[in-house]
Amino acid sequence: ARVPVARLRDPATGVCADLSVQNTLPVVRSQLFKEYSSIDSRVRPLVMLVKAWAQARGINSSPLGTLSSFGYSILVLHFLQHLKILPVL
Repeated sequence: ARVPVARLRDPATGVCADLSVQNTLPVVRSQLFKEYSSIDSRVRPLVMLVKAWAQARGINSSPLGTLSSFGYSILVLHFLQHLKILPVL
C-alpha cells in the first residue's frame, strides 16, 4: 500500500483486514465490486476462489512481482465482461 496501513487479524476467525485513514479509493473499489456482485451472484464466489488459488500458490504479492489480490479481482471482472456475463460499468 502507498498509504499508511494498520494490518489487523481476528485471532478467533483468522480474518485479516487493512485499516487506512483518508484513503477513498478502496471505498470506491468496494462499491464497484458490490455493484458487480449485485448484477450476478457468481462474481463474489469466483473472485474469492481465484484469490484463494493465487494465495495458495504464493503468487498474490505485488512487491514480489506478481499480481496483487486486487489485480486478480480485476482480472476476474474482465474475464466475466469478456464473456458478456457482466456489463462494463
